[in-house]
Amino acid sequence: MTSPALESIITGELLTKKAVKFSEVCVMDGKVYNVESRPEEKGRGAIYNLTDKKDLLPAPFSAKNGVHEYGGDALCGDKDGIYFTNKKDHQIYSLSKGQPKKLTNLENVRFAEPLVCGKFLFAIFEDHRKEEVQNGIIKIDRESGACTISESEHDFYSGLTLSPDEKHLAFFTWDFPYMSWDRSDVWKVRLNEEGDFVERAQISPKGDISSCDPRFSPSGKLFYVCDKTGFWNLYEEDGSVVCEMEADFSKPHWHMGHKRYTFATEEILAAVYTKNATDYLCLIIDENEKTLDLPFTSIPHLVSHGGKLYFIAASKETMSSIYSYDLKTSTLSLEKTCQELELDPSWISIPKEISFTTRHNEKAYAFYYPPTNPHYTPKKSEKPPLLLISHGGPTGHNPPIFNLAIQYWTSRGFAVCDVNYSGSSGFGRAYRKRLYGTWGVKDVDDCEDCALYLVEKGLVDKDRLTVRGGSAGGYTTLALLTFRDTFCAGASYFGVSDIGLLALHTHKFEAKYMDLLVGEYPKEKALFEERSPLFHTDKMKKPILILQGDEDKVVPVEQAEKMYHALLEKKIPTAYLLFKGEGHGFTKKENIIKAIESELYFYQKIFGGECSFEAPPITIENL
Repeated sequence: MTSPALESIITGELLTKKAVKFSEVCVMDGKVYNVESRPEEKGRGAIYNLTDKKDLLPAPFSAKNGVHEYGGDALCGDKDGIYFTNKKDHQIYSLSKGQPKKLTNLENVRFAEPLVCGKFLFAIFEDHRKEEVQNGIIKIDRESGACTISESEHDFYSGLTLSPDEKHLAFFTWDFPYMSWDRSDVWKVRLNEEGDFVERAQISPKGDISSCDPRFSPSGKLFYVCDKTGFWNLYEEDGSVVCEMEADFSKPHWHMGHKRYTFATEEILAAVYTKNATDYLCLIIDENEKTLDLPFTSIPHLVSHGGKLYFIAASKETMSSIYSYDLKTSTLSLEKTCQELELDPSWISIPKEISFTTRHNEKAYAFYYPPTNPHYTPKKSEKPPLLLISHGGPTGHNPPIFNLAIQYWTSRGFAVCDVNYSGSSGFGRAYRKRLYGTWGVKDVDDCEDCALYLVEKGLVDKDRLTVRGGSAGGYTTLALLTFRDTFCAGASYFGVSDIGLLALHTHKFEAKYMDLLVGEYPKEKALFEERSPLFHTDKMKKPILILQGDEDKVVPVEQAEKMYHALLEKKIPTAYLLFKGEGHGFTKKENIIKAIESELYFYQKIFGGECSFEAPPITIENL
């Protein structure tokens, strides 16, 4: 048997060693900047000047925010100043001569997507001072910090963008019970000299469609993205299509402010589109689209400056980095990598796209990473253990990229499979909506069907199938280990054990999400209990590792603790790791290492074979 205790140079320590995670790139006063999360600095959001190659924001300040809990773009500026949202107190600060100075002073009010407009800033705000959270657009005086609400009549706002002449502002909104990727509208407002909204018009078509991501061209024309054809395509303000294809020029707005297209000039529009969960960068000139011959498979953020495109990107063989692309010379340059890493290619597992037919006679998709270790050659009769990944959202997707955390597993003898089950983005609107009313059914079925497909193809060991997932993916993981017998063990990262409890106690952004995914609560309470692992302890028999942050506002700690105690009572092997100071996702170096090493140790002990740890990193109860 292939041993999951294979020695690997890809260690838990290596995952975070001098590593960063890029979140945004922006242009301010003729220079390019990026924001990056640094695990070695406890997940702090640092501001880096790409043009001058130097840090801009001193610790402990962190350029992040908690609007919608998932946060959004945090940085803006011009020749007169740079501004950022600070994670700790959620306020906006100015940054002059390297010293942050608080601009706003509204306790329990959060800001995101700040932008400069003359003597004002505009930003999305989220007011937590009352029991009912209020969202909207706010105007901020750059001198005094005085705040004036511009509007807040809708439940949610995002996508703030300003015309070049600073006379118009555009954004998109959505209202309960919808999410932005279900039904949203693009608006354009005219501003007077005092920055007040004096005219307001809906630009996008009305109806059961998603319209988002407004942008102004250099001449002031307004563009936006709309999925009225079944895919998020680009349109002009008058409704004429800019580029129509069976691909998505947007993605679900879990993180606010991501930029997928930009105007290099009035005539050249650069855009990222997603087809089958893979990103491509194209140029649109006179309505003619040309996809650039680049190796990248994920491009989450794109801006332009000085005849160049600047973007965050990763490929199947390279880690996430910031690149520039010179439009005149077609030259690609590496600007900054997320981690200086010298790794022999023989260690890298290259993902392969697979598709399979589900029990619902529908096509579903995944990316398969074969075990890869140059120091070990398995016998022909050996089949590797499987680690199947169920992504979060559930309206999200995982692209085929070089992810060091995945290589951690493949270099230790595991086959890894990233499943983009029914409901995932990156495949058009119809695929996204497959999961509505069927969460806890089709996602579970698709993941199980994918594992069985890999067994049938002789790619994995049917007796050592494991599954892991975070958030909604954690729920799917728990459901697979409770309601099905296919998997032998799994790990739930801040997963949902009781979806009825989630409907009652989650944050505003997802407060009505369950209405679409499952049904109305408590009207359909029986259906929620039917699909919640916590209510079916009689069916529990598979070992589960549970990992949770104690400051998680999306999936509260209660979800993890109730599941853990149910497993203890049933005498099922389990371990529970509660990480202090972590929210919905782990950002601190020591916690990232602890989590993945504990998960490996858990599987090794469950498999009953050789263990690669001299001292156990966790205590497994009932083993």
